[in-house]
Amino acid sequence: MTKHPLALVAALLCSTPAWAQQTDLLIGSTSASSSHYGYFVAVGQIVNEQVDGIDAAVVETGATMDNIRRMARGQMDLGLVTTNVAQHAVAGTNDFDGNAQDLWLLWVYTGAPQNVIVRRDAGLDSLEALAGARINPGIRGSAAESTTEAVFATLGLQADWVRGSTTDIVDAIKDNRVAG
Repeated sequence: MTKHPLALVAALLCSTPAWAQQTDLLIGSTSASSSHYGYFVAVGQIVNEQVDGIDAAVVETGATMDNIRRMARGQMDLGLVTTNVAQHAVAGTNDFDGNAQDLWLLWVYTGAPQNVIVRRDAGLDSLEALAGARINPGIRGSAAESTTEAVFATLGLQADWVRGSTTDIVDAIKDNRVAG
């Protein structure tokens, strides 16, 4: 795997048959149930079709936090990250306190709003109404989870966080065990 981001960029930009040797590129994405996974599969296909000497493969991961940790261990070359968590990683703050990461931002492909979605029958009609409500902040260890917690803390709001996988939470919503 490529160890340095500039080497990766150079390989992508300068690969020609004269210079080329096969380079494996491992791309971390997110859960296969996410539309973002499909986007990264398409990115891998484009790289494979358009760049000689690069063999890109996309791997399903736990998204931002998992991708940053895997890149730090040299297990992946690049991956999906949210910009707010990437900023904390580079600055060595929050979950990366005292452990700044050497990350490079290659491109931003979408804006990702922080949604709060609740069951209609939960009777919650404002953020303030979420106080004490049983809700899921996002998949455990995900950027959504940490961002939701940060937004709630900034707004002085508290909820009864219910943690779990996507499947667990979808089932809990259907069974009316959580509001959203």
